[in-house]
Amino acid sequence: MKSEKQRKHLVKLAILRRGTHHSEESKKKMSEIKKRLFAEGRLIQWSKGKHFSAEEYPNKGMRGKHHSLKSIQKMSEMHKGLPSYWKRKHRSEETKEKISLKLIGNPAWNKNIRDIHLSPQTEFKKGRHPSTSTEFKKGQIPWNRDKPYLQIRGSKHHNWKGGITPFRIALHNSLEYQRWRKTTFERDNYTCQKCGQRGIKLGVHHIKPFAQFPELRLDINNGITLCKDCHNQTKRGVGLCVV
Repeated sequence: MKSEKQRKHLVKLAILRRGTHHSEESKKKMSEIKKRLFAEGRLIQWSKGKHFSAEEYPNKGMRGKHHSLKSIQKMSEMHKGLPSYWKRKHRSEETKEKISLKLIGNPAWNKNIRDIHLSPQTEFKKGRHPSTSTEFKKGQIPWNRDKPYLQIRGSKHHNWKGGITPFRIALHNSLEYQRWRKTTFERDNYTCQKCGQRGIKLGVHHIKPFAQFPELRLDINNGITLCKDCHNQTKRGVGLCVV
């Protein structure tokens, strides 16, 4: 077993060498030297003629075995402070495709396995209250209700495709338009202002046409609550949907 001094030295070397790569010229030189040494018989592959199996070499390999919780914690402590190998790196699409094909037909490691507790300290326990000051309570209004999350809106969203959504659909799905509808419903007490019905499908009708008065589209005084039938009567045609 390595001493603490040796372990620290190896960690320091690993950090210094992280992210460095041999040049193509150096790789070619090393390859030629190894080929020459193999041909002369001065270099032998360390695993040549060896067969590692769980039966013959019980201490070689982990096939069919699992690390104990104590071993996992030890390995976790050993890797603390070391930068991740895959940090700021991305696999190519070709590599992803190869990995996907390789895993086809392989069952998940935790399939048909229940009641696994990898970390009893962090797992959720029924009836436990980690923080009574921050946990959600019934009737509590979330802090972000009706607040736009600007960090992932528009071009900042991962699924942004250059703004191909039609303007009318984008407006109807916007937070500002939803606020306008809700405010109109609350003002009219969720009641159709023409027939007086409640508890049915309602919509908000623009008193001054949507297309002709763009500056009044989100004006609360330009909206009125109507049921589906009454709203369709204001349209030129039959069967138009409530907006």
